[in-house]
Amino acid sequence: MIENTSQHEFVSNLPITYLGIGAYLGVPIVLKNGMIFGTLCVLKQETFPFSSDDIETITNMASFLGYLIDLEYTSIHDVATGLYNNAFTSTYIGELVKEERSSFSVIYFDLDQFKYINDTLGYSVGNQLLATIGEHIKKEIGEDGVIARYGGDEFVLVLPFERASKNLEISLASLMNRFTKPFHVNGQALFTKASIGISFYPDDGSDFNDLIKHAEIAMYEAKANGRNNYQYFNQNMNVEVNRKCALTNDLSRAVEDKALEVYYQPQFNMQKKFIGMEALVRWNDPINGPIPPAEFIPMAEENGLILEIGQFVLETACRDVKELMNRGITDVKVAVNLSVRQFEENHLVEKVKKILEVTNLAPSMLTLEITENIAILDIADTISILEQMKSLGVQIAIDDFGTGYSSLSYLRTLPMDSVKLDRSFTTDLTADKKQATIVGAVIMMAHALELQVVGEGIETNEQMRFLEELGCDEFQGFLLGRPMPFADILELANQQ
Repeated sequence: MIENTSQHEFVSNLPITYLGIGAYLGVPIVLKNGMIFGTLCVLKQETFPFSSDDIETITNMASFLGYLIDLEYTSIHDVATGLYNNAFTSTYIGELVKEERSSFSVIYFDLDQFKYINDTLGYSVGNQLLATIGEHIKKEIGEDGVIARYGGDEFVLVLPFERASKNLEISLASLMNRFTKPFHVNGQALFTKASIGISFYPDDGSDFNDLIKHAEIAMYEAKANGRNNYQYFNQNMNVEVNRKCALTNDLSRAVEDKALEVYYQPQFNMQKKFIGMEALVRWNDPINGPIPPAEFIPMAEENGLILEIGQFVLETACRDVKELMNRGITDVKVAVNLSVRQFEENHLVEKVKKILEVTNLAPSMLTLEITENIAILDIADTISILEQMKSLGVQIAIDDFGTGYSSLSYLRTLPMDSVKLDRSFTTDLTADKKQATIVGAVIMMAHALELQVVGEGIETNEQMRFLEELGCDEFQGFLLGRPMPFADILELANQQ
């Protein structure tokens, strides 16, 4: 930042006439933010004062100089935080490369869950938080390097440290430790974590673009490893990123060509009667073969394709259940998962209503599933949306129950009809008495709130019997039926 300076004064023990100066005028150069950068001094030999026209001209010159200085300043600084910007970083790294520095590190910061702060507290608070974090990072690295805001909630640090430098490890540990404490903005304590990726010159790139790209790739690896950690770039990451990029392009084509399929995993009641099914999207790529949902769903969420995929799954599931009803099978419902992106989408309720109308499906035959993490994004908005869904007649279920935040407290506040116990509860159910006690308590409490309980991930007869004894209402898992195409669902329904 430019420091505040006072007006310059002529100080001399010699008479001013000795210097040949008859008169002088000093006009402060004021920047846009009100700070005084310096003084424009005009000297003349004549002893008579400056005219009003002279003063106006010189004042305008000072204003223009302030404008030029502001222009230069903003060309290399981020307005919101006062840090350097990516244009400066590009030039700076380019100069380091030209100087043939033996090595330096590029550190790419990305704040975790910063969007939540922006959405809940507003962009003004978000920008103040970014500025606060930037100042703290500057203090942590001291005079060792340069920090810039690269864009959004991302920062780039350039440090003169080699890959195996002890100083680098100390700086990274110090930076990560700072994010264990709150940042204070307007008297409010705000928490955020950071995912960090590091690349090195010249090992990981010989110019700005490669070094930044590889540091960013390493940062995404840090996010994939649970966030709030740092990763060094290696070439295997590059291969994986290239593969994911190709797969993302293939997924875009698959969505466009309607090449995805909807499979259904059957659900049964305590009498082993087929009473429902969960709609699951599947992708069988013609070149790479079947791609696991755990791999392509995060890609779709990241690039926005999940909205089209979610719409496709919902429409297909409603049509298929209506087909069952047309064939006289009137007691099999369908459950469809909503992603975070879908739940945040405008007019979600209207879209669901339109699909039900187009497919002529009774709303009570559709259950929409959301996870706890979606539910607590904005609890007031969540309740409003779910109540609108229920007013349509749609059923609501909380999926992966028990893996989110304050699970039990939300059971009584969210307008829902059922909970699905996460498969992690089912896995150790027969071997862990504490686990069984917890599951039993959850089922009992859910029933007290008049909620149905669905146990998923059932793979053994022992797990099935245990859940039956605990009072679970419905069951789903490989033991009972794997996800299958609609033709197989028709056959299963006809066997009952």
